Amino acid sequence: MSPLSETAYDEMVGAIRSWPPAWRLRLAETILGSLSKELGSPPARGVPVEQVLGIAAGDGPPPDDETVRGWIEEHRNAPSH
Repeated sequence: MSPLSETAYDEMVGAIRSWPPAWRLRLAETILGSLSKELGSPPARGVPVEQVLGIAAGDGPPPDDETVRGWIEEHRNAPSH
């Protein structure tokens, strides 16, 4: 298979732009799927869930529903900035 020339590439892209959106989307998904197989999985982002579980846990028991409702009411009634 010979390398694709820039002219051939431009002609191919021009032809594809005339396709219905559903076909173009299907082609894009096919291309991206083939790339993920060739390149492997993308690098992990963020922090693993195991490292953040309980990050906001305090020393005492969690608040009960009535306490949380009170906080919500306080927030709703607080003057806005």
